[in-house]
Amino acid sequence: MDGLFFYWLAWIAVVVLLFFVSERWKYRFPMLIHLLMIMIIASYQVNVDALSFNFSVIYIFIAICVYIRRMRLMQIFGFVISIFTVAMAYCCFQLYSMLDPVWLLFDKSWMMAILLNYLCVLLFSAKGIRLGGLIGGMALGDCMTSFLLSRLAMPYAAGSFSWLDDAALALGVAATGILAGYASRMLQTQTNPLQKERQRSYE
Repeated sequence: MDGLFFYWLAWIAVVVLLFFVSERWKYRFPMLIHLLMIMIIASYQVNVDALSFNFSVIYIFIAICVYIRRMRLMQIFGFVISIFTVAMAYCCFQLYSMLDPVWLLFDKSWMMAILLNYLCVLLFSAKGIRLGGLIGGMALGDCMTSFLLSRLAMPYAAGSFSWLDDAALALGVAATGILAGYASRMLQTQTNPLQKERQRSYE
């Protein structure tokens, strides 16, 4: 059933942020608020002519606009261009998977999550901006997909529960990559003193 994976992963993230993340981390409270808000409004949508938008997509756009207002003008310009690039990649992937699904070698959601994360690694240097660019690009790409399909008389709701499942999977892949990077750096910092001590003992 669409949406179950999103709610499952979102509740796991809420529990981790509440009980396992330090209160001194400045992103802890904002991430909790954003997660809970999206979980609450995910079942509501607004119709504009032939287009349908889930409130979660609108909330994501508002949150990103609030976040980037502190950036410099050139940083905002680069961020917007990168989000449009991710959105175009998402839209093209969705259209090809709908119109010509023969080329899909693996599960569509996993392929899209891995490809979009790789694209975000190339486009965004900072990890925090990378997550925002990923979810913002996917939201904008789903709106573009909805607009294009509406021109073909194919109803498609932007930000539906199936999209939320795909977004949760993509963010989960991104978070796993970030945590793996932190773990490797911590392991490296712990093993370097041991290697130095062994070298000194051999000398």
